[in-house]
Amino acid sequence: LILRSLNQYHLQKSVYAQLLERIHSIGLLIEKHLYEQAQKQIKKAKKTAHEHELLGLLPEINRWEKKILEVQFYAGKKWSDIEHLQDEERDFLTKLQEINDYWLLNAQLYFHYHLEGIVHNQEKLEKIKRVIESPLMQTKAEQLSYSAQKLQLKIFSTYYFMLRDFPSCYPYISQLVDLLESRPKIIAENPMEYIQSLNNLLNMTSVLKKPTETEVRLQKFRALMEDEQYQKDRNIQVKLFESYYYHTLNFHRYSRNFEGGIKHIKAIDEGLQKFGKDVDQVGRLMLCFHVFQLCYDAKRYELGLEWIERILSNPNPKLHHEIFVFSRIVKVVLQYHLKSSENYRRGIRQLYLYLHTKTDKSQVEQSILDFIKQLPKVHTHEDYLPILKNFQSQMDELASNPLERRAFAYFDFRIWIKNEIAKFQLGYSFSKS
Repeated sequence: LILRSLNQYHLQKSVYAQLLERIHSIGLLIEKHLYEQAQKQIKKAKKTAHEHELLGLLPEINRWEKKILEVQFYAGKKWSDIEHLQDEERDFLTKLQEINDYWLLNAQLYFHYHLEGIVHNQEKLEKIKRVIESPLMQTKAEQLSYSAQKLQLKIFSTYYFMLRDFPSCYPYISQLVDLLESRPKIIAENPMEYIQSLNNLLNMTSVLKKPTETEVRLQKFRALMEDEQYQKDRNIQVKLFESYYYHTLNFHRYSRNFEGGIKHIKAIDEGLQKFGKDVDQVGRLMLCFHVFQLCYDAKRYELGLEWIERILSNPNPKLHHEIFVFSRIVKVVLQYHLKSSENYRRGIRQLYLYLHTKTDKSQVEQSILDFIKQLPKVHTHEDYLPILKNFQSQMDELASNPLERRAFAYFDFRIWIKNEIAKFQLGYSFSKS
């Protein structure tokens, strides 16, 4: 009974549900031998299916059209009409197979990304390169259906995002948003896909320092949040909340308006409490990490540590594993800045044990481990500076490595080291802790 009530409710706003009802009506009309009326409904159903890219329902619509031909013994039809119907079906079945093939490639990339994060070794790079080198990815966009174009653009943009090659990612995600905006009826039917794509585009405009475009895109998010049509849908509000504040924090960071960004933290905390478990786990992790980054830039280390602890208390550290790795590392950096000797020493020991036992260390992680190994030798200012400068040269070298430099998107160790060296050169007192 509940499902029946929900079906009736969603029938009013779901084109897919309305189309299913129309297909059901076609069957009823044929059962009552009202073939002319059924044919009119078939024509309308096909038009709707094409407009909203609901290609999966076209075989069922064609099945009823064939049924009418059979029961009327093909009266008044030419052989060319029958061939046209067959060609039409062959065309959308080909498109469906094509979409399915692109879907699988897209799933492969997202599967690796959500489990492993950014790529930091040759083996993982080769694994995802096989996706991008597929013959399907060489097909020109104009030869593809709308849905296949979407998937192809998603694959290209995801691939370059995983490589942290943002200049190459930007045009693909920009084209994807343009493609979606060219079909407003489909956006109205499935706003979540548009929100996610707009979210990804803002990732690029932020990191590539396109403040004007970032502001324009953020205004679109704000308009969606205030749209009455979407305020009634909790899932959409959750996604808009995640995306809007994630990019608002980024915008303030890149604008170096740290205190302006800090003002949004209360709203983020309230939103996380309001939406609770409805907030996607990856979205929650990314929001927490971006709050940390803003706090770190604003030198609000204690507040930043609170948000890092939220990440580390997550019950599923295998999800987006890379965030947990860097959260462990930056936790020690924060403890260092807070000058809490006991917590810092405990944190260093825990980080050392974690990295020492980690089997798939990146070169950045190995360099951090090597740096920690040198710390017991430090007793004076003169002991520390050579170790710090050696660590700096390693980080500079790794930052030029395409497989390693992507780690610096989480935390740029080069800036931290540079600042530490500058402190000592300015005559800051050395603390043995």
